[in-house]
Amino acid sequence: MKNIYNLYYETFLSRSQSLLGLLLLLLCTAIATLLSFSLQIIFHELGHLLFGKITGYRFWFLRILDLVLIKEQNKWSLKRYGSYGSLGQCLMLPSKGYQKNIPYALYHLGGIIVNGFTGILSLYFLMNGKFTSYFLCNFIIFLTFFGLGFSILNGLPCRIFGNNDGSNYFALKNDISAQASYYQQIKILHEVFKGSSFGEIPINRLQVPWGCDLTNPIIINQKLIECYHYMEHKKWQKAKEVIKAIIASMEGLNNSLADELRMEVIFLEILLGDFPSVMIKNIPRIMETKKGYQWDADLVRYRVAYEIYHDFNRLTLDEVNKMKETYLLKIDKLEKYHLFLGQVKFLRKMVIALLDKD
Repeated sequence: MKNIYNLYYETFLSRSQSLLGLLLLLLCTAIATLLSFSLQIIFHELGHLLFGKITGYRFWFLRILDLVLIKEQNKWSLKRYGSYGSLGQCLMLPSKGYQKNIPYALYHLGGIIVNGFTGILSLYFLMNGKFTSYFLCNFIIFLTFFGLGFSILNGLPCRIFGNNDGSNYFALKNDISAQASYYQQIKILHEVFKGSSFGEIPINRLQVPWGCDLTNPIIINQKLIECYHYMEHKKWQKAKEVIKAIIASMEGLNNSLADELRMEVIFLEILLGDFPSVMIKNIPRIMETKKGYQWDADLVRYRVAYEIYHDFNRLTLDEVNKMKETYLLKIDKLEKYHLFLGQVKFLRKMVIALLDKD
């Protein structure tokens, strides 16, 4: 540690003699920080990939920030796609033989393991190495910090900002219904990617057994897909029943999932012509949070619903048709670059349903 202290002291002393020297020092620190941060994101997703392969999963989709590597029918492609609140994502397809006993532990904990390992390895080099380069020393320090930090933040089962790997692991642990739902969700997501909308998925694959734990986020996600199925078939009351069944479980959920539930309640109330609940106040906050997030298909229908809530009774038929034309053109553009085409199909049907309602 004395070597590191001396290196920092001497570097700062020599660079602080001029403004240019200080700026170069800051630039060097910023590059080391950004590089180590990015590498730990990559290590995290590669950890999921590595342990997923070990436990029998097949590679499909690897995303780092908004850069996506996809393998479909033995063909590789590079695309752009993002997900709100997520720095990366590794999606893999389980073997058919795992339908009842899907391996989930190593796949979910793989990123934590690799971040922790690289963090500890960096710490070892930090404690035992003799550094002559300020940049390399900074890089190893931040690689240690982000490696151990990512491992802890993703490992602790915290749902404040979203379901992390740790909370997903515990949601699946010892819950057979959640494991069955998780298996279906991976398969459904792949089908939505290929162009199937939620209404095209057979209902028997979406329903969960009676008495399931409706506070489990994996099961809640499955119930939401079931809700979307009913919405696409215009079974609005049935969809509302599904939402009502899980809305009581919102307390303690992560903010993202709780917001999604609130928005679906509001969406159905506006579509059915019911007087929107007090939750209507959440729409501007949620839309502002995700503002400019071009891949969020749900945000488009929420925005249409909100405009209807404020203006629909005052709009003429020509204005409604103009509004419909405008949003359908936006959906056409979204369809050109959105990776999950089934979501866009669902979005189109929901916007038409909103604007064609009596």
